[in-house]
Amino acid sequence: MTKASFLWIAGIAVISVKLDAQQNGTMDTLAVVGPTVITVYDLLERIELMPWKDKDADQGPQRGLASLVAEKLLSLGARESNIVLEPAIQASLRTIERLAVRDELYRQEVSAKVRLTHAEIADGMRKLMRSLDLRILHVASKEDGDSLHRTLEESPNPDSTLQEVAPMLVTSQSSVQASFGELDSDIENAAYKLRELHSSSPVRTPDSGWAVMYLRSATPGSVKASLPVSDRKQRVERVLRQQKENQILKIYMGNVLSAHTGRVDTSLFNLVAASMRQILASSSKGTRSKKPIELSAENIDSTRSALEHDLGRTLVYIGEEKMSVEDALEEFRYHSLKFSTLERSAFRKQLNAALRMVVGADIMTREAYRKNLQQSQRVRHDVNMWHDWLLARSLFRRLTDSIRVSEDQVAEYLSRNGGNAALQYEVNVREVLLSDPGDAADVLHDLRGGALLEDLARERSLRKAWAIQDGESGFFRVYDRPKIGFA
Repeated sequence: MTKASFLWIAGIAVISVKLDAQQNGTMDTLAVVGPTVITVYDLLERIELMPWKDKDADQGPQRGLASLVAEKLLSLGARESNIVLEPAIQASLRTIERLAVRDELYRQEVSAKVRLTHAEIADGMRKLMRSLDLRILHVASKEDGDSLHRTLEESPNPDSTLQEVAPMLVTSQSSVQASFGELDSDIENAAYKLRELHSSSPVRTPDSGWAVMYLRSATPGSVKASLPVSDRKQRVERVLRQQKENQILKIYMGNVLSAHTGRVDTSLFNLVAASMRQILASSSKGTRSKKPIELSAENIDSTRSALEHDLGRTLVYIGEEKMSVEDALEEFRYHSLKFSTLERSAFRKQLNAALRMVVGADIMTREAYRKNLQQSQRVRHDVNMWHDWLLARSLFRRLTDSIRVSEDQVAEYLSRNGGNAALQYEVNVREVLLSDPGDAADVLHDLRGGALLEDLARERSLRKAWAIQDGESGFFRVYDRPKIGFA
């Protein structure tokens, strides 16, 4: 589509935008753009999603509505241009729908089933006001945990006893300063029941191991007592809801996943692991940080390029279904994956755990499709919203990429608007400053003969502060040195 025809379509669409004065409910119409109705709900959603600065200010609703109208206009133009049929748009749309149906499954099977009792909230309010200085003692088995617990509880000096028995019973240990909501719920419940210098019975940890909690001390929590009770209650309810969602999700996923078995192509997995490990090592080279290494979108793109000829190969067989290398890499984009080490064996174990996680997510997505959740109202709304955004962004980029500005046009603009542009415009120049026209002619002759400007600047330029920098000035505002800046 040409720019002229797009502007014609936009002009027709603008005429059809009608602001509606009815704003009593979230489904009231604010505007109509072609066949699309923009409601109060759409506007509230847009304001919530957009990362605008000061979006809660008075102009926030106007900016939100303007962006919605502009997006709908651009998406209409994109449909007229058949951008909607481009493979990249279709691939993005499929990904968005997969994420949306999985979210809907989570809402229906997990979030909607959470119930909080008054007793749980009251208990959480008490926990919120205490922080724990806790030692988590990992043990090899429940039996070792029981033995450690009995030994510590029977000792008059548990700190000293712990030092004696740790080499025999404790496989690893860590000290944490924990506040309410920061620990796994089972560990947290056990820890908050303890008195100082006492230990818990062995507790299952998230990685299916066992641990004994030893409370060294308890101090007032990080939440100030002056915080209104209503705010404290909201914080407690958020923590409890998340903990219960995690528990329900674990049970639900266990039931769904138990009906599926997966098999990984080991040789192909090792190839993926080797490529990804090499890319992460290269991208983190030179950094001294001991923080976990995060798998970024750029790392995934590089891995895709390195495995270009293997992307279509099946990495995981899930019953009758298959997950290709490309499927797995794309799924990795939507999870926060971090690796504590690039040591070959340990890295493979961590990548294998990440692969199990994305296979589980893929199975949950298929379960959502089995329930036909892609047809639910919320999924269709979310998919359509992001589809319009994708189309609008694609057309906007196509239009902006078509704009070309020559150096002559830039020079002409600066000559006409130099006074205004100079306040912000910066340049970096290289010069050979001379006092005699004859010397300048000699320099030009040497340049034509192949000499380098930076060498001549060091040897002959009179402005020594720049000469020692190969004649470079460093960036300065045009306004500060107009004769040089506009030259």
